[in-house]
Amino acid sequence: MAEYKNQHYVPQHYLSRWAIISNPNKKNERLPFILDKSTNNIKQKNIKNLFSESYFYDVKKLTDPETKQLRDYFYKKIPIVNSGKEVKDSDIKEIIDKGMLSLSLCVERADKNISIEKFFFSQIEAGYKVIGDIIDKGEHVKNILDENLVNLQLYIAFLFSRTKFFRAHLPEIYKDIGVVTDNPDKFFPYLLLIDTFLESSFFHQYYTKISLKNTRKPLITSDNPVIWRKDYIVLPISPWKYLKFAKDSCCSDAILYDDDKFLNYCQYNQADKYLIAATKEDFDFLII
Repeated sequence: MAEYKNQHYVPQHYLSRWAIISNPNKKNERLPFILDKSTNNIKQKNIKNLFSESYFYDVKKLTDPETKQLRDYFYKKIPIVNSGKEVKDSDIKEIIDKGMLSLSLCVERADKNISIEKFFFSQIEAGYKVIGDIIDKGEHVKNILDENLVNLQLYIAFLFSRTKFFRAHLPEIYKDIGVVTDNPDKFFPYLLLIDTFLESSFFHQYYTKISLKNTRKPLITSDNPVIWRKDYIVLPISPWKYLKFAKDSCCSDAILYDDDKFLNYCQYNQADKYLIAATKEDFDFLII
């Protein structure tokens, strides 16, 4: 295995929306502005080397008892996240089984790190295309129904579960599974995949009011891009647009006060370390 394999925990195609300034010295290279939260330093950086780590998806082979323990644990969680019953529990079980099987097959391949990247991208590609239609073609959110809506919710759940926060808290989140707390890194890709399926199912049933919002001031995003609150979920999808998903119980559409500024502060507060903006001036609201 090569000593280094760069893999992104925030997808490059998401980050590319903030990369509007080209590098004058290198053709086709676009450079967003990055703020280091710990130092308040700002610099431009190629998205190819941004929000990534070596072998982020390093998949290990699980033993049969380990596989059974994971499967049994998540089977028990399905009725909790699937209480709306819009999707059969058996269908979610089938999705989990197919996902775990696909990951286990990747371990056996000589090019396993390439195949695992392709596998995870295949899970979010459809959702990214939906967002692309919203931004590039001006597709109205009312057209985001059925399969497109499911794909979009899966995409956002993946963004949420891929964060370093999720990775760092695996032992705490899955403290009831002994094998995970003993060696969380070994199980990370499996937990990432299954947790995303379950979060997406929960998301699909409760956060059903979707709207597309434009902002007056440019948005920033971060290495932890999804803003998830009790009654709503927000995802900036470009410096000037964001998607908002709210629960049916929320009567008011004006959930956010002073939307753009509030969203930027949320990104700053929840960022693990880095924030990203299209221009340096977009960070001025922080009064650095």
